[in-house]
Amino acid sequence: MANHFNMYSTKIEGDKSLGMSNGASAVFFTVLGLSGSRLAKSKKEKEIIIWLLEKDQEYVGRGTIGFDICDMPWEINTFVEERKFLLNVIKKVKEKIGWETLNYNPNEEFVFPFIDIFYNMIDEFNPKYIDENNYKEWLDASEESDPLNQGFPICEKHKMLLTCFGCYACNDEG
Repeated sequence: MANHFNMYSTKIEGDKSLGMSNGASAVFFTVLGLSGSRLAKSKKEKEIIIWLLEKDQEYVGRGTIGFDICDMPWEINTFVEERKFLLNVIKKVKEKIGWETLNYNPNEEFVFPFIDIFYNMIDEFNPKYIDENNYKEWLDASEESDPLNQGFPICEKHKMLLTCFGCYACNDEG
């Protein structure tokens, strides 16, 4: 099985997609999470990173974590800032931020091409396709005990924002 990521829910001109194996997806989200957890300062920035880290195959299931960029927790009024933040997170992955906390060295030649494609997808995404109900539904589905509602705690070892599933990197290390 593999995971597929698209820009839009329906096929439109200019749509790009990204397909990754389960193993590649795990490394991809780990390095995004390491970078994003260190760069996220605002509540919204932390929410975006947690939303991405909730794509945890150890809990959600292998081959089931694909999503459409239009379904991310964007807000139309703050989209420009949110995109700028996420593009910076993606760029900083190439500086290997936080990689020293892992018990393995991610293969740059393997993961960086996926990072580049994802960067382009975020950069070229047309915000007119944002459905803000996705953000509201995601928040409404969270429980009071979820880290999302508990001040955004981080993993001591990886300095990664915790999700309702714990630390993505710890879960991946198994």
